[in-house]
Formats: sequence, C-alpha cells, structure tokens
Amino acid sequence: MKKLKSIFILIMSFVLTLSCVACNNGDNSDDVQVGEPKSFAVFQESGKDVDLIKYNSSEYKIVIPKNASKSEEYAAQELCDFLYLASFCRLDIVSDENVSYNGAQKYISVGKTALLEQTDIQINYGVLKDSGFKIKTIDKNVYICGATGNGTIFGVYKFLYYSVGFEAFDVDDIYYDNCPIVKLYNFDYNYLPTVDKLKVGTPAFIGADKAVGAMRMYAYASYNGWYGYEGGLMSHYCHTSYAILAPSTYQAEHSDWYGNNQVCLSNEGAIAQTIENMIKYFEINRTATCFMFGNQDNLLSCNCDDCLANYALYGIGGVYVRFLNKVEEGVNAYLLEHQNRTVFVYGLAYNAYRTAPVNYDSNDNATAK
Repeated sequence: MKKLKSIFILIMSFVLTLSCVACNNGDNSDDVQVGEPKSFAVFQESGKDVDLIKYNSSEYKIVIPKNASKSEEYAAQELCDFLYLASFCRLDIVSDENVSYNGAQKYISVGKTALLEQTDIQINYGVLKDSGFKIKTIDKNVYICGATGNGTIFGVYKFLYYSVGFEAFDVDDIYYDNCPIVKLYNFDYNYLPTVDKLKVGTPAFIGADKAVGAMRMYAYASYNGWYGYEGGLMSHYCHTSYAILAPSTYQAEHSDWYGNNQVCLSNEGAIAQTIENMIKYFEINRTATCFMFGNQDNLLSCNCDDCLANYALYGIGGVYVRFLNKVEEGVNAYLLEHQNRTVFVYGLAYNAYRTAPVNYDSNDNATAK
C-alpha cells in the first residue's frame, strides 16, 4: 500500500544525507562498516522460513516494559500501526510484567524490557549515542532498543523499513509495501549514525506533526525545543540566552552581564548563574538530554573590555565555544554527582557568532580570527 499526499510540511534548515551510516553485524563496536545493509536473511526453523505475519494472522506480540517511557510506548504503537497498515494484522501490545521467555513464545521486544535483560545484548550509550540502536533476532524473538528512547523509536522505523519497506519523506508522505506475508528476518544490526541528533528546521505552523514527521525520518524537529520523546531542550528553541539569563531578573544588579543586547560570554558571574539556572531545568526535566544556549537575534556581540580582549585571542566564535564548554562542564559536574548522567549544551552559530574560532596559515598553524 502506498500513501502519498502532496503537502509541504517541513522546511529544512539544512539537509544531511541519511544514506551513509556506520553499522556492524554484531555487538563489537570496533567492527564498523560504512553503508546500510541491503537486506537480512529470513530467519529459519527446521529449514523453513518463519513468518512474522501471514494472511492477517500472527502469533507475535509486541512487548514493552512495565513502566515504559513515553518513547517506548510511542515506538510500540508506531510499530503496531504500520504493521497493520502493511498487512491488515494488528499485533497486541503487552507489558513485560507477566512475560517470561521459555523458547516457545514469539515476541517483538521494544525498549529496555525484562526480556532484553535475559539476553547478552549490550545497550551502550557510549557507542549508540542518542540516535543509535540495536535490532537483533534471537530464537524467533526480535529485540529493538536504543540507548535512549529516541534511539528505540528510530530502531522501530528501521525494523519496519526492512520488514515492510517503510519510508517517510514528510509528515504525510509515507510509503510501505502491501505485505500479506511479513517474514521474520535474522537481524543482527547496530545502527551508529554518522550525525547524532540530526536536526531539521520546522516552522511554527506545523503544530504537533513536526515531531512525528522528523522522527519518522530519523531526525529531530527544531522548532519549539528540538522536540523528541525524551524531553527536548527547553520550552522553546533557538534564541534562548535571555530565557536562561533574563535581563528583567538580573540586569539591574548585574549590568556587566550584558552588552550590545547580548549576554556577556566572558563574565564569570554570568557563567555561574547560567550553570545554576540550567541545573534547575535538568532537575525538573529528568529525561531531557540537551540544552541550547542561543544568542539573541541581532548582528551584535558583547563589546565589554573583557570580551574584546578575548575576541583578539580566540575570535568571537571561540569565546562562544569556551563559554559553552564551561557551562556544560559545570552542569555535568552536578548531574554526575546527583543524577548519574550527563547532558549536552549546544550553541547557535548565528550572525556575529557564526565565524569559526580559528584560521590556519600556510604552515597549518592555528591563529585566532
């Protein structure tokens, strides 16, 4: 079945190819090949192909954790819905609370289930990052899981790609095959993205569909918080510096924290307050993985004496990067101690801050811009 509508939904701020990824055929993260596998062999039992779905009927169930995250619930529902659209067979979604593996049941495990814990499959954030995942078939059961819920969602879409030809080109431009029989494939697949957290720009008029469409294309919608299903950056996206360090709150007492309608990136007091305020955000948003500190929407940068001196040493872009590094280090020092996790702090290479921190001379020596 093919479902296409000519509706312009996403405006991409930049386009990066998704066709080239690093992957391997096992859990050894050092054994990396470039490019997508073309296909996987059909799983066989006693020399016969195993069917996942056959003529509107299936013995399989989709299993999610008892206390599934929003991401895991969403991933399972997407898997259920698109398998149904392709085959007219709807699989049940069940909790792992009363599920145990004995070799006879047939499950598609989505996320960090109790079934996954009974295998030797390793889910390592250091390898898979935010967007990577594993898909593996063991004894007629399939395990789909990322190190984050976002990775698990992407894993479901890749499983659908190989199983029923699923591809998304826009929110409402989706392709899948008509599959009266869906084979069980012998997956042994690590997806390690070339670009982790690939972002596409999305305008305000899209509404809730922005996140759905982006996730189905292995990307994150940027507008209003680079929204995924693991939190997001904050309640809005892009020019966030005054949201985290509001002049209405601090400027009367700390006028030196601002200059030229921008936050001063050289001021240690402004840096310390930024760290404190970001920590408060991550205390509330325990599933958020990143935060953008974006400068204000003008062509200027702070013109205080400290900033001007630092620009001469590091360039404006370099001063910005140094600021972001200090903030991320301060936030993560707290989060490691109190939440046993780390996050990412991003910037906005925009207007005055878009220049690279350094130039290289003819001898490949770095010099400040």
